[in-house]
Amino acid sequence: MILYQKASLTTLFAIAAVGGRLATYHRAYDNFMIIFLLVPLGYSTFKYSTKILWFGFIIVALSLWGTVKMSKNDLYELFQLFAWMIGLAVFLISQNKDNSSQLETENSSIYELKS
Repeated sequence: MILYQKASLTTLFAIAAVGGRLATYHRAYDNFMIIFLLVPLGYSTFKYSTKILWFGFIIVALSLWGTVKMSKNDLYELFQLFAWMIGLAVFLISQNKDNSSQLETENSSIYELKS
């Protein structure tokens, strides 16, 4: 999280939720904490509508859609773990691209003001 210490609060919540879910023991009903990843990922998906964001959003949503009974299946649990890690990676990469493009826009507007 040190790399993202200046990121938005929603980004920090998404990192903390996935990290907390993967690092400690939880029951199946604790999967709801991944909503802190799903909501900002969904926002980015509908805002930018790229294929990779849609992929991340859909697999995270599918991982949360399953019942508690499905979570007892080892294969489904493995799918959930990978879906959350992939979803977080997709979200963080999209945030980095968004921040760098925003920075470029700010820099170009500063150069235009100086001219």
